[in-house]
Amino acid sequence: MEETDLMNILSADEKDLQAKLSKISQEDVERLLRLTNQADEFQTLMMKYDCALSEVRTKLDVLNKELSLRNNRNPFESIKSRIKTPVSIYEKMQKKGVEFSIKNIEENLSDIAGIRVICSFVDDIYMLADCLKHQDDIILIQEKDYIANPKPSGYRSLHLILEVPIFLTQEKQFMKVEVQFRTIAMDFWASLEHKMKYKKDIQDADTISDDLRFSADLINQLDRRMQQIRERIDESKEQYELENAVSEHTEKNAERIGTLISSTDTLLGVADVVSKVLEKKPEKELEKDLTESGEMRKANKEEQKAENKKAYEENPEEEPEKKKTVAVEKSTAKKATVRKTSVMKTKTGKSE
Repeated sequence: MEETDLMNILSADEKDLQAKLSKISQEDVERLLRLTNQADEFQTLMMKYDCALSEVRTKLDVLNKELSLRNNRNPFESIKSRIKTPVSIYEKMQKKGVEFSIKNIEENLSDIAGIRVICSFVDDIYMLADCLKHQDDIILIQEKDYIANPKPSGYRSLHLILEVPIFLTQEKQFMKVEVQFRTIAMDFWASLEHKMKYKKDIQDADTISDDLRFSADLINQLDRRMQQIRERIDESKEQYELENAVSEHTEKNAERIGTLISSTDTLLGVADVVSKVLEKKPEKELEKDLTESGEMRKANKEEQKAENKKAYEENPEEEPEKKKTVAVEKSTAKKATVRKTSVMKTKTGKSE
């Protein structure tokens, strides 16, 4: 395409815009950028969008690893990313009726950098989106929920427009990224619908559109049904784990009870032996022994006090510790004499 034709496209009216756009190519856009001295700036801008894509993709990969470990399954099946081609950017700017410039591209387009996350289930979509948009370095610009509110064509997806920071050598800059969340079934429908939508000279176009909407509704029902099946499987698994835990707990308690019963039997056996020993000795003799033992301890204490007092009176200047030692020695000797006398009496009594 000649340079004059390229410049004419910039001022094309609505009527012949589509015809002229269909003729433009990648080389034409690159030539136009050079003519307007924007080639280097455009290349730098695309680099920034690519960095922003990497940032969001890394965040999603981290979430996938954490959630797959916690829930024992991956929350999404795949991630696709892309940067709009210069031709697509140019065409979109022309459709919007905005001059093709670096500044206008940044201000008017929010889908130059795009990521598509394919999930297994609908609830995974909302869970992942919530985790992503609540990160403190992400700014949510716009959210479009085409799952709850499908497009007239039947299209379903969750779209987030985010601003994410990229850190360059001399600055930090926020860049826009569009993130689309779909289930496998939604992506299947959207891919086929996109291909058929751009077919030319289609007969019975209205009937085909109705069939596509009906197919989208069927796919939505399939998504909901698959989620219900997964929830039932999860509930069965939780019930099985609970029953196992209760069984293990019961077995441990049974072991503890058995140990307790065994210990109780041992204690009862000891008590039985003691009881039999006591039965062999009359109760009156036991009381007499206890009384005599108490009286003997009391007499010993009185004698100890008296000896300590006497020792102090005889040697008032002697050190307290030495007096105490002498008293203890005397007391010990006396006790030994008493015990010897008691033993002799006992032997005499038995011989008689």
